[in-house]
Amino acid sequence: MLLTETVRRVKDERELINDPAQYPSSAPSDQYLYNATEYSTSSTSWVLIDTLTLNPSGGLKPVIRKLQADLRNNLGSPQKTWLRVTAQPTGGSEVDLWITTYASTSYGTVSTIVGYVPSSAVTVTVRFYIHGSGAGDTAYCKNRYVYYYYQQWQTTKNYGTINIESDKTLLFYKFTASSAQLGGAVGGFRLKLGSLYAAAGVLNNETKTLSGFILLNAGQYSVVFEADSGYVSVKDFVLGIYVFTYTQGLSLAQTSGGDIALNLSAHKILGGYVNEGYMEIRCAAYTPNDRTNFQNPGESLTNPITLRIDTIEKPWSERINDTYGIEAAYAAYKGALEAEQHTITITRGNSNTVLYVSIIFSPWILGPAETAPFSLNIPPGSTIYVVLTPLTSNPTKTIKLKAARFLVGGEDYISQASGTGVLIWNYTFEYVDPAEALITIVGEGGCIQLYAVDIR
Repeated sequence: MLLTETVRRVKDERELINDPAQYPSSAPSDQYLYNATEYSTSSTSWVLIDTLTLNPSGGLKPVIRKLQADLRNNLGSPQKTWLRVTAQPTGGSEVDLWITTYASTSYGTVSTIVGYVPSSAVTVTVRFYIHGSGAGDTAYCKNRYVYYYYQQWQTTKNYGTINIESDKTLLFYKFTASSAQLGGAVGGFRLKLGSLYAAAGVLNNETKTLSGFILLNAGQYSVVFEADSGYVSVKDFVLGIYVFTYTQGLSLAQTSGGDIALNLSAHKILGGYVNEGYMEIRCAAYTPNDRTNFQNPGESLTNPITLRIDTIEKPWSERINDTYGIEAAYAAYKGALEAEQHTITITRGNSNTVLYVSIIFSPWILGPAETAPFSLNIPPGSTIYVVLTPLTSNPTKTIKLKAARFLVGGEDYISQASGTGVLIWNYTFEYVDPAEALITIVGEGGCIQLYAVDIR
């Protein structure tokens, strides 16, 4: 007798948003400090020639975007004029922003994109230093500029409103955020669903693609991409609903952290029980006017957020730490979890840190590590069929019937299949006891769509 269990309900899935267009933030008003005075020195040690001061405005932080100066050397090449520019926030240490050289008897303009962000809204002192090469030359500098703007969050793109009909609906999102294409500066981004942040991060003249699963409760949600400067853009945004049987976890919510109980009982399924599944934890966080860091074991970071599973501290699988104080940090954990009672503990080091968390568990979604999704309770002589399909991408998927889960010096398996696209595997239990069978599957981006048992 052939029995089939369709665990992925394709007919109920929906694509909510699929927009490949690129949306840049509105450009901030660039301001600048300027001093045209010419200074010179024959010293071979750094000589302070200029100090420019940036002040916060209305509680907003000044972000240094670009530095510029005119340099020359009275002897020219190979003699050089050296330039060093530093920044020091009130109460903080002086840090180097830029060191460069110029070798010509004629003035030339040098500039660089820096993207310096103080960790809080304080006064920042910018200092210019120069020195020569020490062969009887003289270093000259004039026309020093500090370009800056004030950090402020803004809506880059409002994608409209989505309607979620049921609690614990499984959503998948994917988008590409960039600061490299629009002038190259430090900038933050946040994906907001209603009043909840699902993703966030900081870019420093770079491009990142983020994707992941979250659970969302029933309701209407505006979908908004936010950025803190005109140098961040979003494109290739996809948001959709996947439907699987037995999807468990925590719907996206703001939380103070602490213990989260997951009761993943051995749910009865066709021909057996759920044994193990893929778990994905997604977090977005910010600390007002300060930095936020998702911390791994052995680290000691400012305003840390740590993860423990059943009291064991775990490293984050992905993270974008907010080392600038932009107010946008992000992390994810991906791993296998047995179908039993678990305690997930997410701890904030600073009670002012605002934290959003979603947790999904599914035996049918494939992750980056092997899972043993089900245990079988069928008679010997029966045949099992498993159909693996692409889900969020078209990865290589591998399914194995193992003789042992752990073997020193190698791996032993009785049957195996591997491939992209739709992969169909079957095995008849003529010699292996189905109750002792260990079937493992791996292939992040894929899923189990259905399985069947032919009971004899």
